[in-house]
Amino acid sequence: MKVGILGVSGYTGQALYECLRSHPKFEVASLYSATQKYKCLSEIHSLWPKMPITDFDPHSQLAGIEILFLAIPHGQSHRFMDAVRASNPKLKIVDLSADFRFDSAEAYPRIYGFEHQSKN
Repeated sequence: MKVGILGVSGYTGQALYECLRSHPKFEVASLYSATQKYKCLSEIHSLWPKMPITDFDPHSQLAGIEILFLAIPHGQSHRFMDAVRASNPKLKIVDLSADFRFDSAEAYPRIYGFEHQSKN
Protein backbone atom coordinates (compact mmCIF):
# COMPACT_ATOMS: atom_id res chain seq x y z
CA MET A 1 0.00 0.00 0.00
CA LYS A 2 1.27 3.44 -0.88
CA VAL A 3 1.26 5.83 2.07
CA GLY A 4 1.92 9.47 2.79
CA ILE A 5 3.13 11.07 6.01
CA LEU A 6 2.22 14.57 7.12
CA GLY A 7 4.66 15.80 9.76
CA VAL A 8 7.72 13.72 8.89
CA SER A 9 10.10 16.34 10.32
CA GLY A 10 8.86 15.86 13.90
CA TYR A 11 9.84 13.11 16.31
CA THR A 12 6.69 11.03 15.77
CA GLY A 13 6.86 11.46 11.99
CA GLN A 14 10.48 10.36 11.90
CA ALA A 15 9.77 7.28 14.04
CA LEU A 16 6.82 6.47 11.79
CA TYR A 17 8.95 6.84 8.66
CA GLU A 18 11.52 4.44 10.14
CA CYS A 19 8.80 1.85 10.79
CA LEU A 20 7.15 2.19 7.39
CA ARG A 21 10.21 2.41 5.14
CA SER A 22 11.21 -1.20 5.75
CA HIS A 23 7.71 -2.62 6.18
CA PRO A 24 6.94 -5.26 3.53
CA LYS A 25 3.35 -4.08 2.93
CA PHE A 26 3.85 -0.32 2.83
CA GLU A 27 5.63 2.01 0.44
CA VAL A 28 6.23 5.58 1.58
CA ALA A 29 5.19 7.43 -1.57
CA SER A 30 4.63 11.02 -0.35
CA LEU A 31 5.89 13.23 2.44
CA TYR A 32 4.14 16.42 3.51
CA SER A 33 4.85 19.30 5.83
CA ALA A 34 2.66 21.95 7.38
CA THR A 35 5.66 24.16 8.21
CA GLN A 36 8.10 23.53 5.32
CA LYS A 37 11.07 23.47 7.67
CA TYR A 38 12.71 20.94 5.35
CA LYS A 39 12.40 20.50 1.58
CA CYS A 40 13.95 17.04 1.40
CA LEU A 41 14.01 13.96 3.64
CA SER A 42 17.81 13.77 3.52
CA GLU A 43 17.97 17.18 5.24
CA ILE A 44 16.47 15.55 8.34
CA HIS A 45 18.78 12.54 8.35
CA SER A 46 21.73 12.23 5.97
CA LEU A 47 21.22 8.47 5.53
CA TRP A 48 17.65 8.86 4.31
CA PRO A 49 16.86 9.24 0.58
CA LYS A 50 16.55 12.58 -1.23
CA MET A 51 12.77 12.32 -1.26
CA PRO A 52 10.94 15.66 -1.50
CA ILE A 53 8.80 17.00 1.33
CA THR A 54 5.98 19.06 -0.14
CA ASP A 55 3.63 21.64 1.33
CA PHE A 56 0.41 20.07 2.55
CA ASP A 57 -2.76 21.41 0.96
CA PRO A 58 -5.86 19.87 2.57
CA HIS A 59 -7.96 20.83 -0.48
CA SER A 60 -5.81 18.95 -2.99
CA GLN A 61 -6.32 15.44 -4.23
CA LEU A 62 -3.64 13.26 -2.72
CA ALA A 63 -3.22 11.04 -5.75
CA GLY A 64 -0.94 8.05 -5.52
CA ILE A 65 -1.50 7.20 -1.86
CA GLU A 66 -4.04 4.97 -0.17
CA ILE A 67 -3.30 5.91 3.45
CA LEU A 68 -2.33 9.26 4.94
CA PHE A 69 -0.64 9.20 8.35
CA LEU A 70 -0.91 12.41 10.36
CA ALA A 71 2.06 12.86 12.68
CA ILE A 72 1.32 16.44 13.68
CA PRO A 73 0.67 18.00 17.10
CA HIS A 74 -2.66 17.71 18.89
CA GLY A 75 -5.19 20.36 17.97
CA GLN A 76 -4.28 20.72 14.28
CA SER A 77 -5.85 17.96 12.18
CA HIS A 78 -9.47 18.64 13.21
CA ARG A 79 -9.19 22.06 11.52
CA PHE A 80 -8.63 20.65 8.03
CA MET A 81 -10.02 17.11 8.14
CA ASP A 82 -13.33 18.01 6.46
CA ALA A 83 -11.44 19.47 3.46
CA VAL A 84 -9.18 16.41 3.18
CA ARG A 85 -12.16 14.04 3.32
CA ALA A 86 -14.09 16.08 0.73
CA SER A 87 -11.13 16.08 -1.69
CA ASN A 88 -10.17 12.45 -1.04
CA PRO A 89 -13.27 10.45 -0.03
CA LYS A 90 -11.62 7.01 -0.40
CA LEU A 91 -8.40 7.91 1.41
CA LYS A 92 -7.76 6.09 4.68
CA ILE A 93 -6.45 8.45 7.36
CA VAL A 94 -4.56 7.49 10.51
CA ASP A 95 -4.30 10.44 12.88
CA LEU A 96 -1.73 9.93 15.63
CA SER A 97 -2.94 12.96 17.58
CA ALA A 98 -5.83 13.20 20.02
CA ASP A 99 -8.03 15.16 17.61
CA PHE A 100 -10.38 12.25 16.88
CA ARG A 101 -10.04 10.29 20.09
CA PHE A 102 -13.60 10.87 21.32
CA ASP A 103 -16.97 10.24 19.69
CA SER A 104 -18.40 13.52 20.91
CA ALA A 105 -17.08 16.99 20.00
CA GLU A 106 -18.32 18.28 23.36
CA ALA A 107 -15.46 16.50 25.19
CA TYR A 108 -12.66 18.45 23.49
CA PRO A 109 -13.04 21.89 25.15
CA ARG A 110 -13.21 20.30 28.58
CA ILE A 111 -10.34 17.84 28.13
CA TYR A 112 -8.03 19.44 25.53
CA GLY A 113 -9.05 23.09 25.62
CA PHE A 114 -10.20 23.56 22.01
CA GLU A 115 -13.47 23.54 20.09
CA HIS A 116 -13.52 20.66 17.62
CA GLN A 117 -14.03 21.95 14.06
CA SER A 118 -14.58 18.73 12.11
CA LYS A 119 -17.89 17.16 11.27
CA ASN A 120 -16.23 13.80 10.47
